[in-house]
Amino acid sequence: MPVGTYRLLTWEAQVSDEQGRLWTVKGGQPGGLDISVSTTASTELNLLSKLHTEVKVQKQGTGFYFKCSIGTESGGDLLSLMANDGVSLPAPRLKIVNSKGHVLGFPDLLPSFGPHWNYIWQPAMHSSVPFRVIAEVRANPLKIADGKATEFSFR
Repeated sequence: MPVGTYRLLTWEAQVSDEQGRLWTVKGGQPGGLDISVSTTASTELNLLSKLHTEVKVQKQGTGFYFKCSIGTESGGDLLSLMANDGVSLPAPRLKIVNSKGHVLGFPDLLPSFGPHWNYIWQPAMHSSVPFRVIAEVRANPLKIADGKATEFSFR
């Protein structure tokens, strides 16, 4: 590539999992990713390194809205993750725990666009105790790490 600064808006890669299944992965991030190309140094793109789950929580009425996605180290999201034989990545499993570490539930996420999942959770009772939610990856063709726990409460 000629020397200069480029903005990568979206990207696509094909990778094989441990069973030899070929996966097509598409990704990007808001505003793009700036890449500098020079004659004095090589430019390394690690677009598929350190993938992890991310959960965002919003209060909705008397419940909570969870949005789960697969994020990249550079701050982008995977836009599509599909095996070439038509199999898609199963939804991560949400694990909701209270401040004492007791598991309150494993709600099933509903698919959204691409490798994004949504769920609305209605707790059995109101509590001022903070909760934590984490998305656990079930099938893992790209060594996706479970994300950090996201804390939320009724306040």
